[in-house]
Amino acid sequence: MDIALAQPVRSSKLDELELEDPTPESLLAPTDEDLSYYGSIQPTFNFAKYVNQSETLQNFIKLGVNLHKIEKNPKNIEPFLHLDFERDVKKYITFLSDYIQSDCLGEFISKNPQIFFQDMDNLQTRINYLESKKFTIDMIKRIVSKNPFWLMFSTVQIDRRLGMFQNEFSLTGDEVRLLVTKQPRLITFSMHHIKVNTFSLREEMGFDVEELKKMILDSPRILSRNNLSIIKTFNYIHSVMKMSHATIASMPCVLTQKVTKVKERHSFLEKLGRAQYDCKKPNYVNLMCLVSFSDANFCHEIAKCTLSEYDLYLKSI
Repeated sequence: MDIALAQPVRSSKLDELELEDPTPESLLAPTDEDLSYYGSIQPTFNFAKYVNQSETLQNFIKLGVNLHKIEKNPKNIEPFLHLDFERDVKKYITFLSDYIQSDCLGEFISKNPQIFFQDMDNLQTRINYLESKKFTIDMIKRIVSKNPFWLMFSTVQIDRRLGMFQNEFSLTGDEVRLLVTKQPRLITFSMHHIKVNTFSLREEMGFDVEELKKMILDSPRILSRNNLSIIKTFNYIHSVMKMSHATIASMPCVLTQKVTKVKERHSFLEKLGRAQYDCKKPNYVNLMCLVSFSDANFCHEIAKCTLSEYDLYLKSI
């Protein structure tokens, strides 16, 4: 195989993330900042009283950084106050700009302020690792932008995690790259949670190896969803609605839906005599459409009724 085949290891759980916000090019120009006040920094729980004095904090605000989000973790505050934009921050902004759109840097930093305390050589090594595993530049950009916490993991950790996914689900190198690019957060998610969901899908729900492989490639989110929620939704669709494993495996996103929503819509269709899920018969209802449509579209396209009629039914149950 041309992707990692290491054995799985447990690793620390990191938060998830997404991005957006601005970074004017002028911020990368050299600046002269008066840092004299830093020597007398007192313990604080927010940045507010330092913003007017700190050019670095002002530059972060211009980048679109949400300082309030950063200060929610008090451990971030003092180290952040000692950062000098020119000396400590600029090189990271320059590095990240190769992989993240300029208007996304603010949200990136807001959710992962610890990036400024990572060794630059280690960050580059983590990018080089992806390149060595034949991830394209577009793939790498998506991975970093959709999950910047990826850069907080060592290449050893990432290699072992990719190896776990490859071995557990019998994936080819191309399939591993597809999975990683499609859902970058999954690779740094709690491995314990992923193993619990995998066990449930395979042993408790009864999906076979090929069905499970197809499901995680089509809808990787099922491995990170709440385990009890997935089981409840499966039990209702399989036992009450009589959907086969093959049907559910062909549209695994249905398992990420709340069971209450599925129950409400199915029971309403039953009342109308429209709960028909056999594609070979007239008035076929596609399971994915049943759970993914808005209430208005569900009423118009599937139930063939008015939204007020559906609302009245929901109030009656």
